[in-house]
Amino acid sequence: RCRLSNLLFWVRMHSPLTVVERQTHKVKDFPTLRNLEPEGVDATISEGWIDLKLRNDTNVTFQIGVTFDEENITASLYADRPLSNTYEIEGKNLAYYRQDGRVYQQIEIYRRKVRTETKEPQSETLLYENLCEIRYPLPEGTTITDKEVHHAQNKHRRAGRGLLCGE
Repeated sequence: RCRLSNLLFWVRMHSPLTVVERQTHKVKDFPTLRNLEPEGVDATISEGWIDLKLRNDTNVTFQIGVTFDEENITASLYADRPLSNTYEIEGKNLAYYRQDGRVYQQIEIYRRKVRTETKEPQSETLLYENLCEIRYPLPEGTTITDKEVHHAQNKHRRAGRGLLCGE
């Protein structure tokens, strides 16, 4: 389920569709498998509880196509007319820190709007900051800084309110 929701979220990030509801994973048990996307780009779902919901605020009709084979899931976004902009996703300020004996990954996710015809950047927007606990070994040489415990942060972390990455 999460592989499909992650893929659909990745496709959405390259479109003008609006995210109405999205939850990130709170915990990552394995590293990002593809080099095409930055860390922190994910969406978790849980039937009846957590969902990924998109809204089309444009005058363009979109269709999402998904295909499966034995090894891959592929998604495409189709539009009923050419789009004037494309979108590029970039992760910035990736950092790892240790707090209360746990390792966390923090990253800012930006989306750049680019004019399709001229390839000229139109704008860049910080979409969100992603924070999740990492439960797999990081590559040797990865810098992990120690962070002081702040009671407000701990309370927020236990509450699981949107900034932390999925279980």
